[in-house]
Amino acid sequence: MTTNGKDHTRDKRCVLVSGGMDSTILADQNPDAERLFIDYGQPYAQAERLAVQRLFGDQFSEIIVERCLQEHEQIYVPARNLMFATLAAMQGATEILIAGLADDNCDDKTPQAFIDMSRILTDQCGFGVVVHSPYFNLTKAELAMEYVESGGTLERLSSTYSCYVNNDGTHCKACPACFRLAVALECAGGSPFVPSDEVTKGYLHKLHEYGPRRQWATLTAARRWGGLVAVDIDGVLTEEVNGHDYENRTPRPSVSPMLSELSNATWIILHTSRPERDRAVTEQWLARHRISYDGLLMGKPPADVRVDDLSVPSLDAAMRGAP
Repeated sequence: MTTNGKDHTRDKRCVLVSGGMDSTILADQNPDAERLFIDYGQPYAQAERLAVQRLFGDQFSEIIVERCLQEHEQIYVPARNLMFATLAAMQGATEILIAGLADDNCDDKTPQAFIDMSRILTDQCGFGVVVHSPYFNLTKAELAMEYVESGGTLERLSSTYSCYVNNDGTHCKACPACFRLAVALECAGGSPFVPSDEVTKGYLHKLHEYGPRRQWATLTAARRWGGLVAVDIDGVLTEEVNGHDYENRTPRPSVSPMLSELSNATWIILHTSRPERDRAVTEQWLARHRISYDGLLMGKPPADVRVDDLSVPSLDAAMRGAP
């Protein structure tokens, strides 16, 4: 292991930076904390380093962990944040800031994980160590919006780097990191790039797996990237409205070709008041009748056009672009 940068002393604050949006905001909002970049053998290390240099000049320290991740192909590296916190504590940091968010999906990036890290490092280092994030109450999009609203610039956020594929500082626009960054920037004022249709469709398809705030951000961005049509199922796609025999619902004959045509120009989200336990039978029915859609929610999402059995607009009106 080699180190370069500032001298490390006890009783100091340290913020982990990667060139990404979250850690950049964290560093900007904690200017008295030492910025620490860690090269642990990640495939995109050089691109991250260049981003950190672009954002902070030479005002950061660096730790290089040699041969740590040879042939490692996982996007989410196990115990990565524990490794980061350990390395920072080894350099004398007593307060370690890592940008954890409400909608992060990493076992080692949760409030409880940071509490556990603090306890372990305090026990092992012989001095008090606190690992924490001030953003666990914010989603990625909310953090970006709050940063801009408080005086930060969208231009600075747009110069950050988050990509699991490219190592040249550009965004592939097709990986999860690119998608999440683009959604956050779009909600904060506008993303400099639009993710690929494939990755957007993938996120819309699993939209129901996320909390309402992340759903809102994803749908808000999708609306701006191509429009969004929300279509109710019972009474719109089906002839029947009442009852619970969802498997044998009768499809309206004109619906499938209309949705197929709409899907070429916009994103289609189906919604229903059916309970979550009926998702499987609903998906099977939709597949059997070849209904085109990008996401299925149990609830009613925001959209540019809303079509349900209780509203005035019909599928024909939606096809004509009526409001």
